[in-house]
Amino acid sequence: MSFTDLGLGTDLDTSRVKQLFARHRVVHFKNVTDLVDQAVLAFQKGEPIFWAQGRMEYGPRALGHRSIIARADSTELKDALNIRLKKRVWYQPFCPVMLDSDARELLEDYREPFPFMTCAFWVKKSERPSVIGTLNVDGSCRPQILADSDPSGYAELLRAWKKTHGRGVLLNTSLNVHGEPLASTVEDLKRAF
Repeated sequence: MSFTDLGLGTDLDTSRVKQLFARHRVVHFKNVTDLVDQAVLAFQKGEPIFWAQGRMEYGPRALGHRSIIARADSTELKDALNIRLKKRVWYQPFCPVMLDSDARELLEDYREPFPFMTCAFWVKKSERPSVIGTLNVDGSCRPQILADSDPSGYAELLRAWKKTHGRGVLLNTSLNVHGEPLASTVEDLKRAF
């Protein structure tokens, strides 16, 4: 059996999501391109985004279905997410999500996409500043690597970030707060919000 996507969990109730957006004055996007454009603007300001798309991931990793996404090149942002939202120790790393073409430039001994965040790689020393917010103290990372041609909105986000920033690499962590499970319902999103 082969999997191409681990979005095997529950789906969000679209009508409940729209109600949440209306109550909290959150912008509802009519298409992925508008959403991606606004996300890129948030990243340029140093702001993270909450990304909830399709069915929830099945398993222990945030794979772009219920994720908090931010710039990968900021230790300040990493520290703020660790302390304020995740309530974790400062040195606990987040994982990057990246396009295959960027993985080839950044990672040592890399050969093919690993979309499920299951392998660790050393980041080339010269490239570490560009992903500093996702590095372990030893210079390694456990990336989610998507094919450049991946048709998902998640990959479109990486391509848009690459177009404006030069690299299709972002910080990715699970959409939940400390001590809570991954956001699987609108109520979970409210708690994280």
